[in-house]
Amino acid sequence: MSAAATRVASAAEAARRLARPVRSTFQPGRVAPRDGRASPEDVRPPLVVLVHGLESHSGTFDAVASYVAAMPPPTPSLLAVDLRGHGLTPVGPEPEFLPANLAADVAACAATHAPGERVVLVGHSMGGRVAVRLAADYPELVSHLIVEDMDATLMCADHARAFFGADADDRPDAPKPAPELERARAFDPAGDSAESLAANLSAVAPNIFTAERVAGYVARGRVYEVRGGADSVRGGADSDARSFGRSLIHPLGFALACRRVLASRDGVAAFSSLARLARKVDLEHESDPSPPHVPAVHLWRAPEGDREAGGGITADRGSPGGRAVGSIDWIEETFGRRVDSPDADDARVDVRVATFEGAGHSVHNTRLEAFAEALVEVAVRGVGVVGKV
Repeated sequence: MSAAATRVASAAEAARRLARPVRSTFQPGRVAPRDGRASPEDVRPPLVVLVHGLESHSGTFDAVASYVAAMPPPTPSLLAVDLRGHGLTPVGPEPEFLPANLAADVAACAATHAPGERVVLVGHSMGGRVAVRLAADYPELVSHLIVEDMDATLMCADHARAFFGADADDRPDAPKPAPELERARAFDPAGDSAESLAANLSAVAPNIFTAERVAGYVARGRVYEVRGGADSVRGGADSDARSFGRSLIHPLGFALACRRVLASRDGVAAFSSLARLARKVDLEHESDPSPPHVPAVHLWRAPEGDREAGGGITADRGSPGGRAVGSIDWIEETFGRRVDSPDADDARVDVRVATFEGAGHSVHNTRLEAFAEALVEVAVRGVGVVGKV
């Protein structure tokens, strides 16, 4: 086994020691035919791992999967995961809901589908923070890191305070938790109907889960009706023909993600760790035939817009937030190298920034074709877009 393969295997094993199982959806890719014949079965397409954001789940990438499936080969395999406390993955123990553990969950799941291989890792919004932490903790597992419309600035502090208070201890045994936190812990994602679940969700924190917000969950299928008994929705054996409700939005997962991921400095720490690794490899392993691996970093963003209206949430250069710690400019300066032209020397690239013109915060849905095609270019050919797309 080569040195690189040994490091990949070691990183995967380290992730498995921290990981919990997560729900995932896999779509196999296709290799290009050779001389009119199908390629050998032992040639595996590269794997792209897709990590959703806050208030979301793996299904947010369904349109991307459909688009890639319709493209001619070669195409990558796609693995979309539900993070803890999102979609069909339970929250798990609250003290373990940390960026490092969320990252380990994704890394272990990816290693199961692509043993011994590096993957292209995509993180949208809050999932971008998890993806950066994964790349920082297990760089040998990631060939390319794509962070979709997210930086490392502090976010969602107001939502975190609503559940945990301004200075509250967020330990599960903390005295007198906020009523919103108690209701979030008591919320059952399986109910008598989608309508009743929507009402229960609003009741957890009415100032956050407003009627308009919850109606959006219903419209996008994140609170929905399912056939079968209520116990089957919870994983039990009951399976009668009645309809019951299911929520892919977990208020406790939302609260913990706000507190532990978005309103924390972990994103800054993770980006800084990757930058230190890149510098160390440059300085100490210049003549090493098999140096430690540093993932290529791609920042795919929407133009800065109204966050409440679904606009891009990262600051444009020159805007008031453009120089803040954790901003796109800060990330580029931390790495010390920026790529503004597709003609740049690939061997010296650490950060590639691309702005998808006309996109909203969910670039993968508002600029679907451009996003999917750029993703395949990275996965299959290792070529990343830069500048305006």
